[in-house]
Amino acid sequence: MNGQLADLTVELHKKTGKPVYAQWEIAQQIGDRVAEDMLFPIYPTVNEGGELIYLNTTGVALDAVKQAGGFEKMGKTIVLAFYEHSLRAVNTAREAGLEAFAPAGYEMPSDYDAESGQPWTRDRNTFMLYEVRTRANAKRAEINDGKIYKK
Repeated sequence: MNGQLADLTVELHKKTGKPVYAQWEIAQQIGDRVAEDMLFPIYPTVNEGGELIYLNTTGVALDAVKQAGGFEKMGKTIVLAFYEHSLRAVNTAREAGLEAFAPAGYEMPSDYDAESGQPWTRDRNTFMLYEVRTRANAKRAEINDGKIYKK
């Protein structure tokens, strides 16, 4: 799936000439197909114990903004994600403050990698359970923050 996302990213970059902010796995797959000064990989952080801290969707969006030098420098942003994650990825980027869109007329990849380092992305059924939980947790946080329900 990362290879498919990388291919689509390269195709859209060639059409738009826009800089590419990509999670490191996808940036690695892009390789030298995008000029080094136009490709900005987003890496997870490592805690004091040497553990990798998982990159969530909000973290990726905010890291892209940081690398770009602010929201105003991002402009309209194309967000690429695999099919089942695309809607949440775009909405999360918007909630983070980006003017984010999925690319019109392009089908997002939907093949899963059984060897993925993220167990919830190894097959569709597992991912959908993860996605339902993630959306439910976000809605619960919204309710708890008083955005929906006021005591």
